[in-house]
Amino acid sequence: MIDRRHFLALSGISLIAPIFPSFPALGQEFKDRKLIFITLRGGMDGLSAFPLLGDKNLIKHRPDIWASGYFETGSEFGIHPALKSFTDMWSKGEASIVHAVGQSNWSGRSHFGGQNILETGHDQPYAEQTGWLGRALDLADASFQGTAMDLPVPLILRGGNNLESRSPSYFPPPSPDFLFEL
Repeated sequence: MIDRRHFLALSGISLIAPIFPSFPALGQEFKDRKLIFITLRGGMDGLSAFPLLGDKNLIKHRPDIWASGYFETGSEFGIHPALKSFTDMWSKGEASIVHAVGQSNWSGRSHFGGQNILETGHDQPYAEQTGWLGRALDLADASFQGTAMDLPVPLILRGGNNLESRSPSYFPPPSPDFLFEL
């Protein structure tokens, strides 16, 4: 029988496997694919970026986040008008939105504990020192070198793998062409 931790690690690998050309079964078509995992640490939340359109309670209790001109996704959610590049990628099937991600059996209310659970993949905060994505890279045994655009390397990427860390504050803002290629 497989335990939860091993299952989660293998599940993570199944999500990122297409970015590794060293998996021969995946074929040539996945050679140039990338996984870009973005964790926003303040400044914007899901309710303002991808709100439930027409939710009167949201409009009533969070009027300061509401904008006009949300892009309608065809579901009940919209995309904030300031996220035009993301909207273009979403329209082409090149981006996804994952709503309300969380740990269902943890009853803590700490934002920091929840962030730790998100990054470690453990069911309790502060029980693990490495991140689920870092452990998945370890298990993939690939020559892949991940890049964290943050100092220090975020917990989610920590493991035994070879990573580099870059701080965007040391560089000029990336060009739109660079972001598109990324």
